[in-house]
Amino acid sequence: MRVINVIYVKNGEVEEVTSYGVFEEQLSNEVAEQAEAKFAEYLKKSTPCLTEEEIEICIEEGYYSGMNYSYSIVWSDI
Repeated sequence: MRVINVIYVKNGEVEEVTSYGVFEEQLSNEVAEQAEAKFAEYLKKSTPCLTEEEIEICIEEGYYSGMNYSYSIVWSDI
């Protein structure tokens, strides 16, 4: 099984992890879209000055870092 984790780190400590399980390959795009939406939600809430284009770039890179916080999208196998 694969898992997509959306991770929020503040001041060097993990504050929140939201995980999405990918149980069937045909559903992976749908699950990835959910994870990306959560990532975008975090960015919009913490950094409202980002444009939609900048948010899309962050989603493609799977990472965003602010002054004392960061967000990541990480795929893993379990």
